[in-house]
Amino acid sequence: MLKRINISTYYYHSVEIDGYVPFDIHFNEKSPDLYWRGGNGRTSLVEIGLLKTGELSTITLVSFSCHKLIQTGKNLFSSDLAQVYLPIFDVSSWSDDSDDFSSRFKDAFDTEFQLFMGKNYIELVFLPLENTIEYVRDCNFSFGFNVNNELTSLQILNIDEVKMKLFRESLRFDS
Repeated sequence: MLKRINISTYYYHSVEIDGYVPFDIHFNEKSPDLYWRGGNGRTSLVEIGLLKTGELSTITLVSFSCHKLIQTGKNLFSSDLAQVYLPIFDVSSWSDDSDDFSSRFKDAFDTEFQLFMGKNYIELVFLPLENTIEYVRDCNFSFGFNVNNELTSLQILNIDEVKMKLFRESLRFDS
């Protein structure tokens, strides 16, 4: 699992929800150097792209089985905060072999995650939420961490109705 080593601010983000790919988030305009991939690799796949510095670059939910989606019906709101924070992750265990393309990937295809959908938010849960002791958050995102600084969850907050409908379509979910 990805382990946080620091926190930084960001100045740019985009959340794309288009009815095909459930969501694609960009935190800068740089292409990721490294990728952590989780899920089972068949019916669930999430890709987290990092820069060589460990800074978060992208998060893409590639696929998820609509049969495992948990709908909550809740609204989550996060107030506007003066600073916008992102975790920086430990990438020291990644190989620095630029000739070996596969060294850019860390696959955790034995990491099943849960997907929650509220009225205005989406939440990916990687590890048990009851172990979450701290959140790095702002008005758009919330990242949960456990006592070992491992990423436990991601929330995308304040999503409008149109994007939530497209999200359901991307999962082939009939509401």
